[in-house]
Parts: sequence; C-alpha cells; structure tokens
Amino acid sequence: MSKMWMLAGLAAGVCAFAAAPASADTTIGADVNQAFDYTGACDGGGIPANRPCTVVNLTTTPARTMQSPCDGTVTRYRLNGTVTANTYRIRAVTDNGSGTYTPTATSAPPVTIQTTGVNEYAASMPIKQGQYVGIDFMNDTAPGLRGYHGEGFFFEAVLYAFGADGSPGADTTPADNDNYAYNADVACGAPAVTTTKCKKKKKKRDASVAKKKKGCKKKKKK
Repeated sequence: MSKMWMLAGLAAGVCAFAAAPASADTTIGADVNQAFDYTGACDGGGIPANRPCTVVNLTTTPARTMQSPCDGTVTRYRLNGTVTANTYRIRAVTDNGSGTYTPTATSAPPVTIQTTGVNEYAASMPIKQGQYVGIDFMNDTAPGLRGYHGEGFFFEAVLYAFGADGSPGADTTPADNDNYAYNADVACGAPAVTTTKCKKKKKKRDASVAKKKKGCKKKKKK
C-alpha cells in the first residue's frame, strides 16, 4: 500500500552562481608601432658572463602606462623586430628605488621573432601592481629587436646577468635614453563571482512517522 508524503522540517539549500564579466586588459609599455631608430641586442658589454641581460623600459614619450595598474596576469606580449637567432622572455620587475630591480616572475618558454614587424605571443605570467615588464635578451648577441632613442624622452634600465626571480640586480647604465619596442597586456585580478541567495527546499517525510505514539514505553526486564 502506498503512503502519502507531507512537508516536514528537513531543509536543503540550493544556490546559483554567476561569474561577472572580466574587465578589459590594460596594455603597458612602449608603442610597438612607433618609428624605430635601430635594431639592437644586449651583449652584456661584450662580456659573456654578463648575459643574459634584461632591459626594462621605464618611461616613454608620448607618455604611456608603463607599470601594471593592478595585481594580475600578463596574458600576451608583443615584440617589433626582424628575424634573428636571438630569443626573448619577459619578466615582472620591481623598481626598488635605489638603482636596483628585482624580478618576481618570468615567462616561458623563450620566444623568437618569426616575421619582420610586430609579433604577438600568449603568456600567463603573474604581475603585481606597480611593476614594470622587462625583456630578457638571451645568450645570442644577434640584433633583432627594434628600438628608438631620444635624449631626455625615453629611459630604460639595463641589467647585466640579471638574477633569478627574487634576486635583485643593479642598473648598469642609468638614464639610458632608449626604449625597445615591446609591450604587454595585463588582466587585473580574477573574474569576480556573484551569488544569489540560497533558496531552501523542504523535504517530505511521512507524517505518521513524525508523530510519536504515546504510552509505548519499554518495560525493563526483571
């Protein structure tokens, strides 16, 4: 014989989750489409022990955003150059304010410039608010990356034999009036997640079971 089930007190929560749309990426760094003056490399002053070396674009004119506006992730970057044997990586770099710089993250693997002009690469490199993006010139000294020069308009830090992430290095050529033609896109934070209120559903149970019968006390055996 079937039984009728009625509403009683047990509850279960049901929640709906929705991800808010992510904000647009912010491009930081030089204008890769700007007219260039030279095609260069970083040879470590001709000393192999100084390579690989890192260049960090600090300022440019017209002014552009050079530092990350947030904690986030570099999702892609661009290099303007010519086909070369050199290889490159980007790094998240902190300016320590004392002529030294500390890298905290590095892209992988190193990339090559495949075609003359602007080349774009996917990345997934963490970056912190206020950090710059630097570029590693790996061991080959062949020129390939384009750049431009202007007294008092462009500034970069050049760091020879730049250390592993977490290790500071000194700027070997302070107030160098150059920019290399590279930039990067930063996605701020993680997508925000919104939630709706949980709705409680009541489970059904047999009302006849819910009612306890009176007068059914167990007798103790003697």
